[in-house]
Amino acid sequence: MKSKKARKVSFKLFLHKTASREESGFYPVYLRITYNRQNTKVPDVLLNDHYLMWREEDLENFQENNMTPQIREQSKYLNRSLEFYEKIIRHEDPDNNEDYTVIGIGDRARVYRKNVLSDLSFLLEYLERVEFEQLFSARQIPEVYPEWAFPDRILELKERVSEGFKRLHELYALLSLYEMDYYNGYKTDYILGGTYYHWLIDDGMDRFKQFLKAYFGSKQRLDETYLSGVLNREDKTIVERQLANALEHLPPQEKYTPLYLSILANHCEKIANRDLQ
Repeated sequence: MKSKKARKVSFKLFLHKTASREESGFYPVYLRITYNRQNTKVPDVLLNDHYLMWREEDLENFQENNMTPQIREQSKYLNRSLEFYEKIIRHEDPDNNEDYTVIGIGDRARVYRKNVLSDLSFLLEYLERVEFEQLFSARQIPEVYPEWAFPDRILELKERVSEGFKRLHELYALLSLYEMDYYNGYKTDYILGGTYYHWLIDDGMDRFKQFLKAYFGSKQRLDETYLSGVLNREDKTIVERQLANALEHLPPQEKYTPLYLSILANHCEKIANRDLQ
C-alpha cells in the first residue's frame, strides 16, 4: 500500500505592530504556521521562550538570507526554532490524520521545552515526603519532615527506604551526569538538550542508551578528571554534594538499565498523554 505523502508545513514570520511600540521601531516577531488547511500564530519564536524584537529591515534581511551582524546570531536560533515546530508537527501527526490541528501548538511547545530533570526533581521531593512519613510512622526517624534531604543521609536510610525510591534516585544521578557539560557528545544542542522534545522527538532515548553503555563500560566518553574535580572538591554546591553522595553510596547499577529506561520512558509518555493533549 502506498504511504501518504507528508503534508506541507508552511511558516511565515511577521512583525506584530502595536501603537505602544511605534516609536521604537522594534516589534515582536510572530510566527504563522499553516498546516492541514489551518493556521495559528505563536509569539515565542525563539527557543528560549523570549520575544524576538526586530525592525522591518531586520525581518527583510532574514527573509532575503542577508545575515547582517545585527541578526546573524538570532537567526541561528530562529532557524532552529522553525525546525523545532516542524518536528513537533511531524511527531504529533505521522499519519496525516484529518482530525489533527496545529491550533494550540504554542502551548504544547512550552511543554516540549520543559526540562525532564527538573520535573523529576519535583517528583523526588514528593516521594521523599511519602518515604519520610512512612519511616516516621515506623519510628525510624525522629521527625516526619526533617530539614535534611535523603541524599544527605543515604548511609543511614538506604536500607529503609523502598527499592523504587532508590531506583529513581539512581536514575536522577544518571540523568544529571548525562546533562553535565563534560559529557561532550550530547551538549551541542544545549537549548533543547534534556527537554521533553529531546526525549520524545529528538532521539534522546537512543542517546541515553549509548550514554549508559559508556557509563557502565569503558567510560571513554566521560571526562573523569572533570568528574573527579566536581565531586571531590570541598566547595561543592548542594546539588553537587548530593550527587556525589548518591554516586558514592547509592551508585547506579548496570543490571537495572532496563528499569531506568522504562521509568524514564513511562514518565515522558505520561506527560505527553496528560499535558500535550
